[in-house]
Amino acid sequence: MPSDEIASPAMVRAESGADAFRMAASAAELCGELVKATAQTIQGRKYVSIDGWQAIAVAHGYVASAADVSCEADGVRAIGEVRRRADGVVVARGEGFVGKDEPRWFGGEGLPKRPDFAIRAMAQTRAIARACRATFAHVVVMIDADLQTTPAEEMRGLPELGGASDWVEEARKDGLIKDGETRSQYQVDKLRKAVDAGWRVRNTTPKGRKDQLFAYLDMARHTDDVSAVCEANAELIAQATYKAEFESAVERLLRRFEQRAAPVLP
Repeated sequence: MPSDEIASPAMVRAESGADAFRMAASAAELCGELVKATAQTIQGRKYVSIDGWQAIAVAHGYVASAADVSCEADGVRAIGEVRRRADGVVVARGEGFVGKDEPRWFGGEGLPKRPDFAIRAMAQTRAIARACRATFAHVVVMIDADLQTTPAEEMRGLPELGGASDWVEEARKDGLIKDGETRSQYQVDKLRKAVDAGWRVRNTTPKGRKDQLFAYLDMARHTDDVSAVCEANAELIAQATYKAEFESAVERLLRRFEQRAAPVLP
C-alpha cells in the first residue's frame, strides 16, 4: 500500500551507480524534447517548467503531486511529493510557497490580488517542481547543459527581475503588426501593459528600460494619438527617478519615428 513516510535508504531499491546513471540517461532521451519545448525563457535563460519536471518523473517511473496546502501569516505553503509508481513510496519532498510580498499574486504596485484558488494552485505547482528538482536536477543537465535547474515557477515569483520583463517581451510580440495595418484595441492594451511592466523593472535591469522604450515606439508607430499614449503613462513618468533622462530618450526616439528613420536606442 502507498506510504506517506519518505523512503529511507533501505526502502529504496538497490541499484548501482551505473544503473542509476543509465536510467537517468534513458529518461533524458525519452522526454528531452518535451522538456526543452516547454522550457520558459526568463531574462535570456531557459528554465524547466512544471510540465517538464513531471515528464522527467514519469520517465523514471515516478509520479509527482502536491499535498498539505496551508495558509500562513505570510503566504500560502504547500508540500510536493515524488512517489514511486510501483509501490507508492515517497522518495522526495519539497516545499512550495507564495508569499504576501509577491505583488504578482497578492497585489500591490498597481497589480490586483489574484483569486485565492490561483494562489493555492501556484503554491502547489512550486512544491511539485521543487520536489522534482531535488530528485531529477541531474537529468536536466543531461538533456541540455544550458537549461537552468531552478524551477521556472520560482523565477516567475520574481516579477521585478524576470516575470515583468518577459511580460514586456510577450506583449511586444503580440502587438507587432505590419506597417499600414490597423492595430486592434486588444493589441494597444497589451502594449500599454508592456510599458507599465517595463517601467517597474527599468531601475532593476538594463533590459527593463530598453523594453519600455521599445514598447513606447511600438505604441507610437501603431496608435493614432501618440499624446493619448503618453498621457496614459504620465503618472509613471512623473514618479521617475531619472525623469529628465527618460523623457529625453523617449523624445529622441519619437523624433526618429516622426522622421521615418529606423529607431535606435540612445
